[in-house]
Parts: sequence; C-alpha cells; structure tokens
Amino acid sequence: MMNPASPPEGCEHEHAESFVGTATPVPVERLLAESFEKVAPSELLATALANVLHAATPGSHYVWAEVSSRYNVVRYQFSTACALAEWLSSSGALDKSSLVLSFVYSLVLTRGPTQLQADMDEVVALVGVFGHCSQELVNLCLTGRAVTNVFDGDVTFEDGDDILKLQGVQGEPAFGFLSALEPLKLCEVGRLLKRPRYPIWVVGTSSHYSLFFSADCRVNHVAVPGETPDEAGERFCCNACQGSRGETPVSKAFLFNGRDLGPDKPTLFPIDLQHLDAQAPQEAGPVLAGDHDTRLFAELLRTRWPGVEVSYLEPDGITKSECPPRIN
Repeated sequence: MMNPASPPEGCEHEHAESFVGTATPVPVERLLAESFEKVAPSELLATALANVLHAATPGSHYVWAEVSSRYNVVRYQFSTACALAEWLSSSGALDKSSLVLSFVYSLVLTRGPTQLQADMDEVVALVGVFGHCSQELVNLCLTGRAVTNVFDGDVTFEDGDDILKLQGVQGEPAFGFLSALEPLKLCEVGRLLKRPRYPIWVVGTSSHYSLFFSADCRVNHVAVPGETPDEAGERFCCNACQGSRGETPVSKAFLFNGRDLGPDKPTLFPIDLQHLDAQAPQEAGPVLAGDHDTRLFAELLRTRWPGVEVSYLEPDGITKSECPPRIN
C-alpha cells in the first residue's frame, strides 16, 4: 500500500510538497494545513482511494463500481492506480451520495469475490448489523487482505485430523491499527499493525473509528513491546523524521475524530506523549470500567508505548485539559 499523501505509482503531482525539513520551526498544524491546501480535496481523496485499491488488487487491474441504486451499478476498470485516481478526481464520481457504498463495492470487485472469501477464516458480511464495519473490512482497507484477525501471521490448531487455521496480518502495512478492546483484555493487536510504515493508526472502538497520527515518524521508530531497538531500526523509514532517527522522539501527536452528529463535530485534538519507551516495565494496567472509562484512551496508547505519560491539550493546542479526547 502506498502513502495516500502521495500520488499513486507512476503519478506525479506538481503541487505536492513535503511538510518536513523547514529551516524555521513552524507549528505542525499549520504545516499540515498549508500542505493540504495546495492540493484540491478531490485529488487527495482520489489518491487515497486509489492507494487502498492498489493494496487490495491481486493483479494489475482496478475496478470502480459506481452505485446509483440497489439495482444499478456501473463498472469501470483501469489498468493502473494512477489512471483510476485521475478519473476519480475529474469525473465527478467523488461527489455522489453513494460514495462509501461505491468504495466498498469497488474493493470487493478489485480484490475479487473468490479471493476475498479466501482471506477470511469464515465468510462473513463486510458490513454488519446496523451498518457497522467488520474487522475484515478494516483489514482490507489497511492491509489489502480481508483477514479476520489483528494478530501477526497465521495460527494453526491441530487435533488429530482436525486442523483449524486462523489468518492474521501477513506483512508490514502502510497504516496501523490500535483497538480500544485491547486494554479491556478482549483482543491483542499484533506488532505489524502497531508498527506500520507510517506514523498513522486507525483507532477502533466497539462503535466508532478515529485517527491517531504524528507528523514525525520518530514516534513510530520506538520499538513495539517485545521488539529490540535494533529490530525497530531495521524497519522502513518514511523520512518524516528528517533523518534524526537516533534522537528522542517528538512528543506531539493528534487524534482526529470525524464524528459529525448532533453536538459532536469533527475535531483535531493535540496530545502530548512523554517518555516513549517500549522497553519500559510492562505493569498491569488499571481495571477499566468499560469503553466509556476516561482512562481508556491513555491505556490504549500504552498498548503501543508501555509506560507512556499522556497529557491532553484543548483543540487550540495551548490550553491544558484533564479530559481525554472522545474516541467513541
């Protein structure tokens, strides 16, 4: 999977620029805003969708399924992700009210129904009851494979002639995943999803998804629990650390919650992280009361960075707050 902040393979964008490497320190929020303002939103979205389909395709073909009604689906096929991205940004396909449904259809057709079912431990619907996104669909978007589990590799259980194989994440994904179910002891996310190629993680709860990220990948160079610093240092570097991999990781990160319902509006929430150290002693965390416990977000981050001290800022980035950002 390619970086959705960059054009697909074979494409170049004359306006695309990196937001790192400036001579004078500038607030990262402003750098991000200036970078995104230089590219039309439709081009950014088209590139991101094409990149997801690029990771999902088992061959060199990309399908976009434009859904106009339950019984009317128009199929477009492209030989490169670049051609798909250019068509999406210029055709008006991104303005359709059924964009999300079209995207899911396109994932299914690009991956191929047969291959999609083979990815799963047991064939299930990608979209569950009440429109909830299945873990298979999340993994398909993040890794290109609709596997059922979030652990690394495959796990096989054998009892005589009975063999049960559970499929997990096979390779280093571009973007990671952190689950609010892990500090509740309901699952354990593997190292691959915790240590993606880029410092961007989807945060999943039982009912919602948000996005946690840093503009400096030194946060991501910190070893995953159980991984040595040398092993972490051999991993892919996206160069957003400005070549300063050996220095102490910057402590500023962000959580973007896109919920737009009633009083909840999309919010970019700055977060301070201190003492990032995967080698810190892993003490038992507090017993949480449930997915609305105010300690949940900090404990979720400690599944990736044990012992990290988490403090919060108001969205203005200045005023300290005792309240964690909402992830539900």
